[in-house]
Amino acid sequence: MKNKTLILIISLFALNHTVNADVSKICKDALKTIPEDSITYKGQDGWLFTGAELRHLSVGKFWGKDAGRASRCNRPDRADPLPAIIDFNSQLKKLGIKLIMLPVPPKATIYPEGITKNLQAEQSSKRLKEFYKSLSSKNVDVLDLSETFIELKNKKKYLYCRQDSHWSGYGCEIAAEQITLKIKAMPWYKKIEKLEYSATKREIQIKGDLWKSLKDKSRPKEKLALRFIKGKTVSPSSPVLLMGDSHTLIFHAGDDMLAKNAGLIDQLAFDLKMPVNLLAVRGSGATTVRINLYRKAKKKNWLKNIKVIIWCFTARDFTEARSGWRKIPVKE
Repeated sequence: MKNKTLILIISLFALNHTVNADVSKICKDALKTIPEDSITYKGQDGWLFTGAELRHLSVGKFWGKDAGRASRCNRPDRADPLPAIIDFNSQLKKLGIKLIMLPVPPKATIYPEGITKNLQAEQSSKRLKEFYKSLSSKNVDVLDLSETFIELKNKKKYLYCRQDSHWSGYGCEIAAEQITLKIKAMPWYKKIEKLEYSATKREIQIKGDLWKSLKDKSRPKEKLALRFIKGKTVSPSSPVLLMGDSHTLIFHAGDDMLAKNAGLIDQLAFDLKMPVNLLAVRGSGATTVRINLYRKAKKKNWLKNIKVIIWCFTARDFTEARSGWRKIPVKE
């Protein structure tokens, strides 16, 4: 009996390591099947993935001496995300501002079965965990949602859109819950005036960016259940600033962002019972949004009321941000 148990443990250990090792190779193989005129990989059971995400998961270690090889940026001095993030955190700390870095986990690390049936869900890739550990050792507060997402994915509420490159409305709700837990523990939060918001659930049909990229109108469109928030969710005077890429705009900004009043900032305002400031870009959330923050901070007292910044962007930007990772001053 002991021998059988030992064999089972060894087998499970070997399986886990095989799964981890396979992700990189499978993503490389999947990339080869994407037509030159497309950005989208057609996976299993209707799952669509961006080629950029698959490339990110295929390149291996992407910081330190490996950054130049792994990064899309052709400037070696901007390839490594580690120094820029540590510098940004240090600058904010000197200004008395708390940084919470929120890299959105790659869809393929939460739903790897969408690429191939032979893979099981992982708790984020090994390399991303290693990178976050390096940041944590330098006192950067990284909110890694991968383990929470893995725990919740089996409840039949999808955390990502199948036909879009962003997380789902439910993913936004869970992210807001996790951010709120951190902010509510901060002493200043108790003194803030609280507002009442109302919420309603409604299903919508979307034209996801990946669905549109396929140019196949015969493919059924995706339907999503969203939680729409009623009330003032955005305020420039808020002590909480949400900054980042289109993951901060999806379901909030309307038009190509698919809906209004149901995005991350709306869910965050609902959970915090207070409006939140927003600084967002539609492109990479690596450097451009920090440049925009610098420009905003030139205005007198613009940073004065900010207590915490949530920096939210897709994790694939660690390698796929073509402009790289520059050190940008927060203020003059």
